[in-house]
Amino acid sequence: MAGAFPRRVALRGEPVLCWNTGDFSVDREFRTLGVALKLRQAEKSFVDRRETAFLYCYPMDRMRIVLEKAGHFALCTIPRHRMILKLDEILDRWIGANALSSRLARLANPFVFAWRGKVSRSRGLTVQLESKIKFGKEYDELFERIRDRHSVITVRDSQFLTWRFLQSPLYGGLRIFRLGAATGRLRGYAVVDIAGRAAKVLDFLVDDESLVRALLSGLVRALRSQGICRLALRATDSNPVLKELRSFGMIFHDSSDSSVMAYAPANSSWLPLLNEGNWFMTQADRDV
Repeated sequence: MAGAFPRRVALRGEPVLCWNTGDFSVDREFRTLGVALKLRQAEKSFVDRRETAFLYCYPMDRMRIVLEKAGHFALCTIPRHRMILKLDEILDRWIGANALSSRLARLANPFVFAWRGKVSRSRGLTVQLESKIKFGKEYDELFERIRDRHSVITVRDSQFLTWRFLQSPLYGGLRIFRLGAATGRLRGYAVVDIAGRAAKVLDFLVDDESLVRALLSGLVRALRSQGICRLALRATDSNPVLKELRSFGMIFHDSSDSSVMAYAPANSSWLPLLNEGNWFMTQADRDV
């Protein structure tokens, strides 16, 4: 079996329906009989018939050869990036969770973000935890302001965000952090899932790239105050905010599922847009 999940993607601001494919599974005893290739060819036939504009997927490394044989092409990579927020967890693991490790952590933590680029405070902007786990009209308005600024971006309106995160059974510690102006206007957000002392940024967006530093700074301060020790985030190598992420100490961490592949007919008018330099992509774009 192979699954295909419809996604609305804005191509130069125009919403287009495509497929995010996943849930690919073949019974072990049939894995050498070309079943995987037949399934992929069946999926791409819907694109060839113009029943959907294009498809994309996040294959494990061992599936890349199958997809290449089926006519798919490499789109980009979306590796994990990680950073340490506090040293408590590391010290607990090294010397045990005791009074000594707690004391050492209190002494060392102030130096974790002491070097340049770690903290930024933007006048008139604040990062706050949403009091209600809800995506309202202002999230629609935020996306409308930025939809034309990215050549390719999944439609991140309130309907999508609600479906992708709030209606998903996968996230038990979901938090929404909003970047707001003094007027109360939403300027950006970060959707974060917290498990123990680790946090994962599932999605983020700002209406001006210059505000990325303010969003990340506020998010880091908020998470550290809650005792979070580790932060992880996925972003494409072409993501325009990656430079800011790395200036915050985000360390590249490759994985076997970081590849992104796509398929569109050779005569598709959208094909020139589907390349590594155009797609704004985060964890929200994946199938899970």
